[in-house]
Amino acid sequence: MACSPESPVIVCGCQRSGTTLLARVLQSHPRSAFGVEAAVLRYALVWFYDLATSRPAFRNLRMTEFLHTLERLGGATGAPDRQAIRRNAEQVLVSYLEDGRLEAWAEAMAREAFLRQLCYDIHTFGLEEPLFWGDKYPQYVFQLDAIQAIFPSARFVFLRRHPFDTMESLYRYRNDRQRPGGGMRFTIEDCRTQWEEWNLAWEFGKNRLDRRAVFELPYESLLGDPEGTLAALSDFIGAPLLDAAEVRAMVHKMDQRNLGKWRGSAHAGLVAGCARTPTLARLCTLYGYALDA
Repeated sequence: MACSPESPVIVCGCQRSGTTLLARVLQSHPRSAFGVEAAVLRYALVWFYDLATSRPAFRNLRMTEFLHTLERLGGATGAPDRQAIRRNAEQVLVSYLEDGRLEAWAEAMAREAFLRQLCYDIHTFGLEEPLFWGDKYPQYVFQLDAIQAIFPSARFVFLRRHPFDTMESLYRYRNDRQRPGGGMRFTIEDCRTQWEEWNLAWEFGKNRLDRRAVFELPYESLLGDPEGTLAALSDFIGAPLLDAAEVRAMVHKMDQRNLGKWRGSAHAGLVAGCARTPTLARLCTLYGYALDA
């Protein structure tokens, strides 16, 4: 499939399930316009799609607030790719104002056309002939309907990971009070519930998607057979990922010791002792995950 505004690649899944690893692989391809939580789609939906429900609202979109959101994600000293996204967004929006496209979209109430072009142009700004574009954000699992409504040819890649590894990683991440912004304290039961609810959100949501637009990827396959997994993903997104030396270098760095890593954690006892709920058991049966500690 040709790279177009209608066809982003969307990577989602429960947090701590390997979405960032896969996103870095996709981003490393030299002809990629892929973001790692660039959040352009996520916040465009919030600021523009959800709010521009009438012509007066569309004509008064809070462009500055959208840019401030991207600024906070990247900041003056943030990752270069996020700083670039913020700069791209401003230049793209200015171009829409100058050439009259924004006013034309607003007058026609063409929300979907505006959002498709906006997200595509921000991601691909300054790139020649990208093979694919898109973004990774775990919370996209809760925005599947809106994404499909706006991007009719979107491809969805869902990462899943064994609940014990996910729970242990969530527990460490969520309770790290040193990270910026802090966060609420999470019990191991909270982490189990998050794994259950995010995977359930996918299971319910994917039934409303075109099955040909869905690629479900176990983290265990990505680490256990990265070349085979990426070859299959290449067919799905229509880009020869393994032809790029940068992608192959990422493959060589993948560490299978991260599989079952929870067993060696200081929190292994908490994970092993966490109650197995019927929902957890049902999902693990569906995914082929064993629950014996």
